[in-house]
Amino acid sequence: MAEFIRYLNLRDSSKSRSWCARHIDEAAVIEILEYNLETLRKDGEFILYRGRHRRQTDATPPPILVLTPAMEHPAPGCLRRMEHEFSLKAELDPAWAVRPLALTQEQDRSFLLLDDPGAEPLDLLLEEPMELGQLLRFAIGLSAALVQLHARGLIHKDIKPANVLVNPSTGQVWLTLV
Repeated sequence: MAEFIRYLNLRDSSKSRSWCARHIDEAAVIEILEYNLETLRKDGEFILYRGRHRRQTDATPPPILVLTPAMEHPAPGCLRRMEHEFSLKAELDPAWAVRPLALTQEQDRSFLLLDDPGAEPLDLLLEEPMELGQLLRFAIGLSAALVQLHARGLIHKDIKPANVLVNPSTGQVWLTLV
């Protein structure tokens, strides 16, 4: 596989950071400059962004997710979790897991680029009461995703709503490992 290196600018509404994306893939290079980033979730450990391409044509690249540590100087365990998720790229099926695309680093900041299934973080949906039928659809989808994960000999170790993305209309569930 070819290794592509691009110097990019990740834009947040409040800050700009320069970083270097290494995307090991013969098919594509992700141009972050071409994406508008929206914060989906921020907790004490990570920030999750959704990036939508600025150009809207038939050939527009799909949205991506960008995960970065919330702290400027994250704990080593936080970085190891990102590296571990990226290392499992070949094991994760996009039918039930959010697949990593690239792990990047610039000026001691790490970024994990992920496929975006177009789902919402479950922890945000739990802020309000949920209809029982929808809750059961999510529970069934989560169970199915865990069956697939375990069938590959993998154990999650941190199942929580922040690590689950869901499609409210279909009940489909995708796991993230961080």
